[in-house]
Amino acid sequence: MPTMTRRDFTLALMAGAGAGVGALVLPRSAEAAISSVARFTTPSTIANPISWTVPAGVSLIYVNGSGAGGGGGAGQASTGGGGGGSGIGCIMLPLTVVPGQTLSIIVGDGGAGGVFGGEVAGPGQATLIKRGSSVLLALGGGAMGTAGGSTTGGSGGASGGAAGLGATFLCVAAAKGGVGVSANVNAAWGATGYMMTNTILSGGGGGAGTAASYGMSGGGSSNMIIQATGGGAAVGGAGGGAGGVPVWPNLSGGGATGGNTGGSAEQLVAGTDGYGWGGSGGGNTGDGTAGLLGFIEILWEA
Repeated sequence: MPTMTRRDFTLALMAGAGAGVGALVLPRSAEAAISSVARFTTPSTIANPISWTVPAGVSLIYVNGSGAGGGGGAGQASTGGGGGGSGIGCIMLPLTVVPGQTLSIIVGDGGAGGVFGGEVAGPGQATLIKRGSSVLLALGGGAMGTAGGSTTGGSGGASGGAAGLGATFLCVAAAKGGVGVSANVNAAWGATGYMMTNTILSGGGGGAGTAASYGMSGGGSSNMIIQATGGGAAVGGAGGGAGGVPVWPNLSGGGATGGNTGGSAEQLVAGTDGYGWGGSGGGNTGDGTAGLLGFIEILWEA
């Protein structure tokens, strides 16, 4: 599948492309709607947020963003770890703002990968936009994959469980991760995410680890343009599950490959590979990898 640029993707959304979904209502022309962009890709916290001041004359912004991915579980002596779930995403989400007001941007950090014989994996953190004490947007982070057991692979983490505008949450369910299995049992992929609204997307669940020949892929996310696929499964030995993946900004889907026998999983790089992806589970005796951090991208008409 050819790579789609942010501009092409935005124009396709505005035209209501794919799946028979009606066009989003955006101001004036497509060119005007994306004339100015601010992107935030540095992890931050509620206690120490990133500040962004709404430009003069701007009363409506559009947001692309994602919660962070959960870390992949570590493998054990003869089993692979489960992949982490991806964060909730949003595409061209409209928010009403006031010129000159300051918004607080909290970019969720990815969950740590599990360590063979050591620390368990961690969950991805939520990505938020706040105005004072009020939450304008919340995008949940993905759950971590579990470590492999003595005879059964680790289970994949669920995708971020909720997204909210203000105090209204749009989703209370998450795409489930695949359940770890023993040898000679068919493992399930992580569940594919789904569209909650025409702008809010569920991430994919992480893939299952296994004691058989390979781990299973994580689920992708569905949207009105395409359905992204999960990452490839590891081959050879007890593979770790691939992480789930949200659809934006890498529209071709993905998720790292789980670790092979005796190996650690593929390590993705935020920005280069995407944002909000779940980490992959390690192969037997291998470490899991960290989930990718979330991001916020604000677009407005200058």
